Amino acid sequence: MARGYLLKAVLACLVASTALGFVFMAVAYPVVPRWLFTSITIGTVAYTAITLAAIRGVWQAYPAAAIMAVITLTASLTSRAHYAFIEQGLLVQSAIFITGSILQIALLILLLATFATRTPLRRQPSQDR
Repeated sequence: MARGYLLKAVLACLVASTALGFVFMAVAYPVVPRWLFTSITIGTVAYTAITLAAIRGVWQAYPAAAIMAVITLTASLTSRAHYAFIEQGLLVQSAIFITGSILQIALLILLLATFATRTPLRRQPSQDR
């Protein structure tokens, strides 16, 4: 029962992250170099594919989502430019950075909880004869 709620929360985080990715693309397009925008676009397309797979019930989408969340957090939290948004008072960019980071952390926590409810804590003895 709890696992069903966890999966719904994971899907909500995935959908919100994907939507935020498209907002990020729109905000980033006029100000970032072409190579960086291409990288952002590839990440957003990958996130969209993973989200669609999760919505369709493909279980392999969940580990892929965890990997994408770690990659996204790593790229985001290590970028000085993102912290500069906050320092400069750029509200929209700061909101995207903060909301995206919170969503990725929430997604990772929910995925860990989902995996924990799916994986038995101890192995059952084998039924060898």
